[in-house]
Amino acid sequence: MKHILVLILFLSIGACGGSDGPTNPGGDPPGGNDPPGGNDPPSQSDNTVSLTATTFDPSQITVSVGESVTWNNATATDHTITPDGHSEWSRVQTAQTGQALQVSFPTAGTYDYFCEFHAGMSGQVTVQ
Repeated sequence: MKHILVLILFLSIGACGGSDGPTNPGGDPPGGNDPPGGNDPPSQSDNTVSLTATTFDPSQITVSVGESVTWNNATATDHTITPDGHSEWSRVQTAQTGQALQVSFPTAGTYDYFCEFHAGMSGQVTVQ
């Protein structure tokens, strides 16, 4: 009997619950058709480069002066982010499996880079 009363109480409280946010009786959720965070792919504005088995994706990225680029290695292979002849950016970094590396770019210019472990794996950062 006690279990039935608890169940009835639980169901009646759940039936009285409100919504988690504002509602729009007209149909579309407030702010448009897409939910916050949407299902759209991440834009390049997040300044992230994914490391695949043999490529940087995207291989070319443009950022503003003072912004950073993050290289995210979700592969099972280590990679390097090696500057290709830049005095402003000269530190070689190794991205191990599961690691993210970040470099800030305080000066406008075009910065080429490559992976020392994988021939042909290269990319470019343009800083405007």
